[in-house]
Amino acid sequence: MSSKLKQELKDVFGLSLSKPCKELDAKKLFVKGGISVIASLAGVGKTTFMLSEKKIWESIGYSVSYVNCDSSPTIEPDLIESPSNLSDVDRMFTIIKKCATRDDIIIIDSLKAMASYCGYDIENNHNMYELMLKLRTIVKETNCSIILVHHVYEAKNLRNPPIN
Repeated sequence: MSSKLKQELKDVFGLSLSKPCKELDAKKLFVKGGISVIASLAGVGKTTFMLSEKKIWESIGYSVSYVNCDSSPTIEPDLIESPSNLSDVDRMFTIIKKCATRDDIIIIDSLKAMASYCGYDIENNHNMYELMLKLRTIVKETNCSIILVHHVYEAKNLRNPPIN
């Protein structure tokens, strides 16, 4: 991890990656019984950071699932099977619900990949509302915490120039 990223994490989250994270610091990254989003430009290390946080949270007693949606959804620490006769969207939410009943925290990487897998257009407000409503229902039923990793890509023809 670059020293620039480590400094940004320290400035934004108050985290120091040179020493073990305390429980208080770990709780700053997610809302218990809620949905949190960690987002920034692609390629800066969000996935690596979340996987390291997963280990830290597990070391202080949380049970954590990491749902990799970049290909067919896979779960760490183990693959949760779901019936193959389900539609993609039903399969995705069956997996998430099974994780939520078992774990305290679910990391979903990435929001765009999950939406695409479910047949949702991330640019369509109605689609994203429906997706978030399904996630919120799971959170309310299970009191788990969901963290969505979102990769932001530079848009062409921006009205306002990007902040450097």
